Amino acid sequence: MNDAGTSAVRTSSRKVQQVEQHTGQKVEDQPEEQLDAAMDDLGIEGQEPSDQEIAMLEAME
Repeated sequence: MNDAGTSAVRTSSRKVQQVEQHTGQKVEDQPEEQLDAAMDDLGIEGQEPSDQEIAMLEAME
């Protein structure tokens, strides 16, 4: 699983790299609104995480 920061959206590692190049920051260092804007700028659509992935993210908090 490749996550775009802590946002509840999944995307591939290639797309994560595109967002990082576009913003000049690591995705985990960006607020969700900035990630959403960058993904919109680049035409990237995320995938909704599965219930298992949501549980993993919640356990990490």
